[in-house]
Amino acid sequence: LVPDNGFLVFCNIAARNAHGNTICTNISNGAPPDVVNQLTGCKNVALVEVTATASDNLPTAYAIIDIFGYPGQNCPNNPNYGAYDYTNKRAVRKTTVVYPENVWTQPSWVVTNVPGDIGIWQPITPPAPLVLYITEIADPPAGNLDPFIELYSPNYKDYVIPDDLYLIRFVDNRSIASTVYLNLKGYKIQYDGMLVLCINKDTFEWNGKCDYSLGSDSIANIGGAYEYALAKDVTINNGQIVTMSIVDMYGRPGPNTFKDYYFENGRTERVVIFAPKSEFVRLDWTISFGANAGYDPHYWNPTELDKTTAPTKSPTPLDVGQPSSKGKGKGKKRRNEQNRHVRRKRN
Repeated sequence: LVPDNGFLVFCNIAARNAHGNTICTNISNGAPPDVVNQLTGCKNVALVEVTATASDNLPTAYAIIDIFGYPGQNCPNNPNYGAYDYTNKRAVRKTTVVYPENVWTQPSWVVTNVPGDIGIWQPITPPAPLVLYITEIADPPAGNLDPFIELYSPNYKDYVIPDDLYLIRFVDNRSIASTVYLNLKGYKIQYDGMLVLCINKDTFEWNGKCDYSLGSDSIANIGGAYEYALAKDVTINNGQIVTMSIVDMYGRPGPNTFKDYYFENGRTERVVIFAPKSEFVRLDWTISFGANAGYDPHYWNPTELDKTTAPTKSPTPLDVGQPSSKGKGKGKKRRNEQNRHVRRKRN
């Protein structure tokens, strides 16, 4: 029986214990249906009309009336899982969609961590788009420390990136991206809003400060004579990026450009710019060189940086405040000079 308010609310045991039968729809046998108890944020849910049953009354055929998700493809096995994974969240149909849909339409729904009341259907403000940008790229001298790249989000913490967003490297004075790139979809932004990528986090000089190991043939094998970008709307043909929309840019890809942004044997760090920029501005960055250049993965406090330093490449470390004591390292050998030379030529 549908209550006067129009809502049938099927609760799992925890919700029933919390809210009771005044909100949760009463089940004749006193127990919630198995579909609710087994429900997780990676399950599809459908309202169906049973058209045939077996002798034990289990359905053998049905017609879908309304559905959330892709039939037969729970989110871990579907490349589009980010659109409908509601783990630790809730999925709410938009109040403008007042009809059932037997084929799931993602724009009809909002997946949100905004709290809501059971038995009430009200408009949901869509979540703010992810803001993510590069804050530090490190290419320390060979034989000293480990290279890494650090990204930061000011508006999302403990958040799995749900959409295609590529970290890209440019090489050989080309304005087109190389074949070295990484789709960040599925990678988790950490508790402090940061995401640090390195070659091997198990041997990373700064213990516990690298979030993902990517290997020596990856974009994490940083080169200070390269350009880097975050990009969306990427199309790839034969492993090569063909088109893209730049979200955040470090450097000026292409020939005959002033390479005042190179940071070989050092690091580059963003200063007080709290937003991504699709066009590179040298004054937004400070560069320092050497083993004690102040490398500090998983830490970004731009108010400590000297914003008056002239933006010119120099073998002398620029003034970026006191170097982190972690930047001194233990002399761990990362790669020899021969490997370093080969790495520079790799696309």
